[in-house]
Amino acid sequence: MGMAGRSASARPRDRTAAGGSRIHRWLLGIRHILVEADHLSFVNVYLPWRYPLGSLLMAAVAAVLCGWFVHARAYVLLIGVGSVIGLGLIWPKLSLMALRGRLVFEDRRTVEGKGTRARLVVTNYLPVGSWGLRLHGGEADDSVANLAVVPGWRTTEFEFPYVPRVRGEYPVGTACLRTGFPFGLWEAQRPLESGGSLVVWPLAFPIDAIPEAAASDRTREGLTYLNRAGQTGDFFGVRPYVRGDPLRRIHWAQSARHDRLIVCERQASANLHLQVVLDVDPAVHGGRGPDGSREWAIRVAATLVEAFLARGALVELLAGDRAVSTGSGGQQRERLMDTLARIPAHPSTAIEAMLASRPARRFRDGLQVVITTDRGLDRPGVATIWPRSARAIVLRAGGFERRRGEDGVAASRLPIRPWIELTDADDVRGQFRRAWREVLDAN
Repeated sequence: MGMAGRSASARPRDRTAAGGSRIHRWLLGIRHILVEADHLSFVNVYLPWRYPLGSLLMAAVAAVLCGWFVHARAYVLLIGVGSVIGLGLIWPKLSLMALRGRLVFEDRRTVEGKGTRARLVVTNYLPVGSWGLRLHGGEADDSVANLAVVPGWRTTEFEFPYVPRVRGEYPVGTACLRTGFPFGLWEAQRPLESGGSLVVWPLAFPIDAIPEAAASDRTREGLTYLNRAGQTGDFFGVRPYVRGDPLRRIHWAQSARHDRLIVCERQASANLHLQVVLDVDPAVHGGRGPDGSREWAIRVAATLVEAFLARGALVELLAGDRAVSTGSGGQQRERLMDTLARIPAHPSTAIEAMLASRPARRFRDGLQVVITTDRGLDRPGVATIWPRSARAIVLRAGGFERRRGEDGVAASRLPIRPWIELTDADDVRGQFRRAWREVLDAN
């Protein structure tokens, strides 16, 4: 009975506490609606008091009204505010008019994430120094360097590291010096002379050997092989097993004789040929910036180009409305990587148009790799004009649109069976290298 009585007496207090917390939440909601919520956020950009210059102009108007209706001494405040406005508007422009600058990069080419060093040479023709300068890299760049002061009547050199996050040609647009000194009411800018551009190549990661599909047709007359280790020729020697070697190449008789694993070495083909068809249409890619599927597709293409050229292969490229004809060697490497670096952001030729082009239709005797997304394969007409011998490297576009660390999207059935499929946006490099080793083992 005592327990029942205590339980019954506790229920009214619980209801009272619950009611009080509910009223408290209602009061907080009303406070948020009436006091904290910004119901006119779309007009914030037009409110003058959000900017220093607008606040000073409002102070000047208030000084005029006080001087007119209250006392003439308020005009002293007007003179002070007007002086601050005048100096803040005129001085940034005057300080930059006497400056001449030139931006020079130490290297002509670099790779994403590696960067280079840049040198800025500034000459000040005024007897006084210029303070608070910022170097702006161009249309798509943020400020890349801050300059404390450029002394008067002097030429000063500034050297700093420059590490672009994504491929391209820099500076984008025209590099310039900016300053808002002394009050930051507005920023004046002065264009810089160009000392040459910097071409940033897409990142290429190392991969293993080349699959047999890249070798020329063995039945063709005149096919030759090189007497060095490769993946496509005849067996010409043996060596100890190295982790990662395909098990099908183990020479079991020699392994039993030497009591350790021995593998067979094959010759390298002298007629390796690769054609890369790269789909860079933004409409079929997911994500934005350096972590989007478009940039990773370009990096995969750069990886193939670097790997095949390093083994003496003939390589050609179709990327949107840009094409690089067949070639090999160091100059071909520069042409291909420069083309990948300069692929623009605007829409380009669709994948079906590239597959229907003459270079893609007439490609024979080698490895033809098409790099696209699942959305690219789903475009009308792609499956019907797909080359019979082409291999597809497919990136799942939806996986690059999710936030980092979230679970991947459900994989849909593709009209073309992918040679390599990349679904993990957080580890594209690792997944590609693992898939590449599986391709080699399958050969």
